[in-house]
Amino acid sequence: FCSLSLRFSLTLRGGETEKQRYFFRKENRVRKRADFLYAYEHGVPYRRKGLHVFICPRESSELPTRLGITVPRRVGKAVVRNRLKRLVREVFRLALPFLQQGYTIIVNVGPAARQLKFRDLQSCLHSIWRQAGIWKE
Repeated sequence: FCSLSLRFSLTLRGGETEKQRYFFRKENRVRKRADFLYAYEHGVPYRRKGLHVFICPRESSELPTRLGITVPRRVGKAVVRNRLKRLVREVFRLALPFLQQGYTIIVNVGPAARQLKFRDLQSCLHSIWRQAGIWKE
């Protein structure tokens, strides 16, 4: 058994620690409206269980894969919307080492996704990423 402090101090290849590897960094976030609109226009859409996911290749396959999340007000009050955003962000953060570089992923969460638990959301997004061919086997 490994304590949290010890586990996070382990050094991986390239001098990167495990804690750094699993951060959700600024370069992994979609922040600009123009980037969202570009992904909607040029990305491939996938739908599952109240999720509408757009996956769009970036200008270069060397750029990091990044995530954008939208949850409209009709899904629920702020507490519900923020919870869903946290869950999607956590699924992405944990899956990031297994996703190919150079993609923009936009996840639009619909009202049907309110009932999803973490494991359901995780399996749903993983299956979409596998179907899209961006999951490293």
